[in-house]
Amino acid sequence: MPLILSRLVLDPRDHAARRDVANPYAMHQTLARVFAEHPDAPPARFLWRLEPGGPFDRPTVLIQSDRAGNWERLPPRYGHAQSKPYDPARLLQTGRELRFRLYANPTRARKVDGTPARRGQRVGIHDDLEALAWLDGQGRTRGGFTLCRLERAAVRAGEAFWSDPGASGETDVPTLFDVQVRRSRWRFRKPGTDAAAWLTFDVAYYDGRMEVTDPGRLLQIIEQGLGRGKAFGLGLLSVAP
Repeated sequence: MPLILSRLVLDPRDHAARRDVANPYAMHQTLARVFAEHPDAPPARFLWRLEPGGPFDRPTVLIQSDRAGNWERLPPRYGHAQSKPYDPARLLQTGRELRFRLYANPTRARKVDGTPARRGQRVGIHDDLEALAWLDGQGRTRGGFTLCRLERAAVRAGEAFWSDPGASGETDVPTLFDVQVRRSRWRFRKPGTDAAAWLTFDVAYYDGRMEVTDPGRLLQIIEQGLGRGKAFGLGLLSVAP
């Protein structure tokens, strides 16, 4: 079934819009009202992402939902939304390369006092290469994709460059994923709660190319999101030719 893709452009002059840009929990609350059938009902499933932009760009939120939203429930002067049907399945063929964009919360298992990590004990990833390896592992094990690679690339001093193994005498030159990654830490709290009740997410922003290996699994990831923190603007995997 096709999804609905909406682009919500916020008015930075509006107090509620500024509040939501600064606090993902507040943004989720606002959007949940848009996708609920009535005030007391839970919202239909939706994923969202605050798009990266320049300092002079209006804040823009991309929302993927199972059904159309009632945008009249937004606060007055909050912003303007445009929606269209979205059918990602038509893009997914085995072996096809696609551009993608994703905000995610990459984590790893945590060991305590040298004992094996138990399920649910997770800590954030703070290294770019480890964050890329996490995403590639997600794709290979359950996501139906692999990250495209830049062959004969090496990493030195944190920078990628093309190398010639014959000229340098190197025979084992590492590969580099054709993906840009930027990491950040998000800290926010539920509106109205104690000031000490902060939520923290180690976030990685990915922008690059992937190859489809299993269209069915990849479609499921697109529909349901990838990783943790989906309510807070993480996990929306967008693909394009």
